[in-house]
Amino acid sequence: MGYSPFSSKNAHIHSAPQDFIKAVLQTPKYDVGVWQIPHPEKQIIGGEDTYFLTPSQTGGICCGVFDGVGGWSDHGINPRDYSYNLAIGCEESSTWSPPDPLNILSRAYEEVSNKEIVGTSTACVVCIEGTTLRGLNLGDSGFFVVRNGKIIFRSKDQQHKFNMPYQIGYESTDTPYDGDVYELKLYQDDIVVLATDGVLDNVFPEQLADIIQRNSDEASQHIAIEIADASSVAGAAEHGESPFTKAAKMIGINEAAGGKEDDVTVIVVKILSEQ
Repeated sequence: MGYSPFSSKNAHIHSAPQDFIKAVLQTPKYDVGVWQIPHPEKQIIGGEDTYFLTPSQTGGICCGVFDGVGGWSDHGINPRDYSYNLAIGCEESSTWSPPDPLNILSRAYEEVSNKEIVGTSTACVVCIEGTTLRGLNLGDSGFFVVRNGKIIFRSKDQQHKFNMPYQIGYESTDTPYDGDVYELKLYQDDIVVLATDGVLDNVFPEQLADIIQRNSDEASQHIAIEIADASSVAGAAEHGESPFTKAAKMIGINEAAGGKEDDVTVIVVKILSEQ
């Protein structure tokens, strides 16, 4: 790594691969699983995606996915550093009651900013208390809800322009308050999925719904693995159409084909009870 004017600010920050294989949370109300597949060229750092998953003090759960913006690597910065510290900050903030995604992300954002960590990241944070889901999405990650085999809700993608998502962090004018905030009622057997753009850019919604429907009797982590595997395969494809290439063609990039190889992170939450 060559000289970077930012190196001294990031020298004390160390992001580490997360043990997503053991990141399973099971309660009488929820079954939660996580899976990650880093971009083949980023496996050594664990990829630039990160996540958090934790029970709340009120018996619910909070979780989130974050995608460190890869362009920082051109400046000698590990893009994972920012997303990792943002995830850790959200996990710490989520133990406060009552859990609120905007409050959680805002506190973590302030903490990371105070540490002068260089980088930027998208963010999707969801808290579920009983059957109430509160979510915040900033950028091109997102979450969706599957009921009876169909996607009945999906958060909105946020882009300044094509392939330039909203992102918070160093020198960005976006803040957590620019994210879209949601509140939904859930029901028993609903399945909530959080995913980074490595999933959403490569697998169409109807394909995601089909994967979940075929595996609806399986544990959440199994479903997360199936979604991650399908996304990784689609991202490596050189031919065919993906959500990313379809969007590219809509703005005149007609040579776009195949998938968009990227890090993949998936969190799956099954609602086991409404009590």
